[in-house]
Formats: sequence, structure tokens, C-alpha cells
Amino acid sequence: MAFIQRERQLTIHVLAEHPASPLLTNTDACAFINVNARGVNAYAPLAYDQKQVTGIDFVVQAVLSSQRVTAEVLLHACLLIETGLDTFAFVCTHATHRSCGCAVLLASLVYRNARIVFSTDRTIRAANLRMIEEQD
Repeated sequence: MAFIQRERQLTIHVLAEHPASPLLTNTDACAFINVNARGVNAYAPLAYDQKQVTGIDFVVQAVLSSQRVTAEVLLHACLLIETGLDTFAFVCTHATHRSCGCAVLLASLVYRNARIVFSTDRTIRAANLRMIEEQD
């Protein structure tokens, strides 16, 4: 994937499926992929309790990464972004597990300078907790 500009400045939004979302209703505002519609699945009751984790947690990212559809979604996102986008979004039902995990995977694996914008209190809290280093 030599065509990818890994250092590009990119903002990745994590959004819930909501008909009033300005980013989703104005197709000129932002390109997005609805991972719910694409069949990405974060349900893994033997691995975790969904009430205790978000897509920021590695275990959720591992479940997402184990699915071919996630790789296809991430590749499709790259193809869209490389048309010159500086803003992109992942969408799912609650913006907590699947879209959040895909955003983190895309930023971690491809776009190192990306900024992720979380849209729920729960994911914002989880992200802030990961940013705080614990002291011994």
C-alpha cells in the first residue's frame, strides 16, 4: 500500500447512527463508513463484558482484527482518505465498540498523526484514562 500517505493530518470521528448528525447528513462534510451496515461484529461474550469495555480496549480491537470484514473496512477507509480527505468517520449503533475500535486501529496501524474525536461520554472517559500514566 505504497500509495498511502501515513504522515497525513487526519481527523477521524467516531459517530453513532443518528439521522440528525451534521457530519452524516451533509455528504460534503465528511466521508464515512457505517461498520454496522458492513457487518463488523464486536460481540464476544467469552472475551469480555461489553458494558466494561470500549473499542479503545485492546481486547475489543483484537476481536475486530480477527474479522476479514474489518480489514476490508480499513482498506476501504484508506482508499477514501487517500482521495484527499482530511476528515473521515466511522459510524455504528452506539459509537462505543465497533466504530471506536476501527478508528483506533486505523490511527494505530496506518495514520500515525491522526486525531480521533470520540462522541460519547463513555469513550471520551476511556480515552482520557488511557492517556494518564500510572505512577509507581
